[in-house]
Amino acid sequence: MYKVVSNSDSDLKIEYLPNTYKNIKKEFVAKYQYDIITGTTNLGVHRDDIEFILRDSYVKTHASQGELRTTVLAVKLALVEFIKKHKGEYPVLLLDDVLSELDLNRQNNLIKYINDKIQTFITTTEVKNIDLSKLSNYSLYKIHDGQIKESDTYGTNLWFK
Repeated sequence: MYKVVSNSDSDLKIEYLPNTYKNIKKEFVAKYQYDIITGTTNLGVHRDDIEFILRDSYVKTHASQGELRTTVLAVKLALVEFIKKHKGEYPVLLLDDVLSELDLNRQNNLIKYINDKIQTFITTTEVKNIDLSKLSNYSLYKIHDGQIKESDTYGTNLWFK
């Protein structure tokens, strides 16, 4: 999915970092008193982590803002495809102001990928920078003063209450 959105040949790798490595029961027993003092469980899957690696470097420390945003989006799209594979249909995809965080090339790649495939709700503060001609079937709405109003492709209202 990273390659689809970024239009690059860079592989995005995911590394699972477990919180415990040895005998988990022994580690829980050893940390029991510490857990009581701190009021929390300090070992377990809730403390595990995931690292994303791009071009042999960790994304969180070495990636550009665009690469970081693309990584998050790629994981979300991979999850959408996972759900499709196991449930037989796509979930509704919610993208909150994601297009403003991507360059035009990545925006177009994303729109091309979801177009006529995944029902998607995209929120944005600015419509004029989005190439809506890449979408074949969409509706545009504007929220103003707490009311939702249908809009044309330029973001102007078609009706008022």
